[in-house]
Order: sequence, then structure tokens, then C-alpha cells
Amino acid sequence: MFLRRLTKVRSYSKAPFDPLQKVGVELWEESLGAKIEPKDPKMFEHPLYTPPTEAVTGFGTKELPKPLVWPEYDQFKKNDVQFPDGGPSTVSARRFDNDEESPIGGYPRIEPQYAVLRNPYTYWDQQGRRNYGEVLYDHDNFTDAWGIGAEQNAKFAFKSMGRVALYLAALTALIALWDPSKHAPWAPREYPHDGLRVALGGDPADASDTVHAAHKYSD
Repeated sequence: MFLRRLTKVRSYSKAPFDPLQKVGVELWEESLGAKIEPKDPKMFEHPLYTPPTEAVTGFGTKELPKPLVWPEYDQFKKNDVQFPDGGPSTVSARRFDNDEESPIGGYPRIEPQYAVLRNPYTYWDQQGRRNYGEVLYDHDNFTDAWGIGAEQNAKFAFKSMGRVALYLAALTALIALWDPSKHAPWAPREYPHDGLRVALGGDPADASDTVHAAHKYSD
């Protein structure tokens, strides 16, 4: 019964995501066929009414004000997986025709690139891989030097494990060829009286009692 319900729930089709989906008021106006007007047209002329300020996400000018500069595309260090088609497949990185459709408004569209893949020796900030006044990508917290970093392919992990296994195998082979038993850091030593068998607590009448005898370190 549970599996049947689970299968039934999964069979429902999910509506495609629409970033410009209309709100409830707009849907209600469409159903009525007319725009809803306030009962008192002068309600917004009240002296205590403060109109909301318009959000400004751009720079306000066509030319970039100083000391801001546009970032140069630099992925000096090669990576297994780069941004597909110049950017990640997220809504915030898609290109829109106008500022009203874009989630970032009038903020400039910066080409996304990972800071860890930049050449650190050519920038003013070598740790952050940025020049002074460089305009940030709108999702810079994902692509900066402290972000999640560049995505790696699965073969990168197997390649790293293969290198470690190769180093261990080479080290083991060198140790076997060197033969540590022939290069012992001590000299062979012999103990008298069957390795001090009796002195260390062995039975004097039983010559086979060598449990307490001293070990002989020799070749």
C-alpha cells in the first residue's frame, strides 16, 4: 500500500519553474478581466504616505566609475571541469533581455571564473586573485578564494589514489631490494649457557626449557 501511494505521488508532473510567475493580485485581475482600483484614489496622496524607494542595483552611469575596473578572464590553472557554456546552470547566471527579468537587476553581468584557477602572481591581491577596484561577480562567495572551489571530475580522485599506490609500491620494492636484514643497525650477539636459560629462570634439569632464554639476534 505504501509503495502504491509512493508511486502515485511520483507520477504527478511538476510544473516548470517560471521566474516571472504572476502574483495572486495579478491572477485575480486576469480572472475579473479588469484592474483592481483602490476605493479612495487619493489614499496614496496622504501626507503620511511614503512611497517605496526604487532599488538601484547598477552603477547609475554607463561608464564605469573610477577606481572600478572590469575583471579580465583568466583561468591560468587548467581544471578537469570548467563552467559549461560560460556559466553555471543557475537562474542567477542566465542572460536576460532586460533588468526587470533579471534577478540581479541592473548589476553588470560578470563572466564567472574561479579565483583558485587564476594566476596569483599577476594580481594586486595575490591571495584573492583580484586587482584593485575589480568589479565582483554577483555570486563571488562561490567563486572567490574562500569559496567551494572548482568542481573536480571523478577521474581526478582515481588518479590521485593511483599515484599514492604507485609510490607505495615503488617504496616497498626498494626496501625489498635493499634487504634490511643485511643492514641491521646492531651487531649479532650471542649469550653463554644456552642464552642464560638457567639464570633467567629455566629448569636446570630440562635442556628443552628455553622459554626464558635470551633471544639471539643474528643473521
